[in-house]
Amino acid sequence: LDFTGISGEFAIFNNSGTLQKTTDSTVVVEAFINSESGLIDVQQGTLELTGGDYTNSDFQIANDAVLQFTSGTNTLNSTNTLSGEGTTRITFGTLTTAENSTTQINTNQFELTRGALVTDGVTTITGNTDWTGGRLGGTAALVNHGQFSITDAKFKTLSAGTFTNAS
Repeated sequence: LDFTGISGEFAIFNNSGTLQKTTDSTVVVEAFINSESGLIDVQQGTLELTGGDYTNSDFQIANDAVLQFTSGTNTLNSTNTLSGEGTTRITFGTLTTAENSTTQINTNQFELTRGALVTDGVTTITGNTDWTGGRLGGTAALVNHGQFSITDAKFKTLSAGTFTNAS
């Protein structure tokens, strides 16, 4: 998949159906994804997202697959669910849950290596969390129900909002 726009501008990809990644490789989507009531299904390999706006969308991440927010801002509006036996990872990008939204991260592994998780809506994580760097913040609640590990010597920031480790 190559979603790069003309003259370095990012393209816009509207998804109200199913965007499915089925190859055992890394695919970088260099487009702004506008997904309303769509499904993003990562069956194999790594899908890197560089920016998007997701409303009532679901993300399915299969075992040994990775959904990675690599750069840009990705905003989860309204109600969104990330689920499956795979990994959700934030590297250099920002994953924001919009005000008054509800987000469930029900993947086996959630990793914040750099970048930021900004919770302006209620966000619940049920799998294992590994925080090696970056920022957890926002104005609303972040609730963790799985194992929560803080590792690595990278800089980490916990700012604003409420963080509850319920495991």
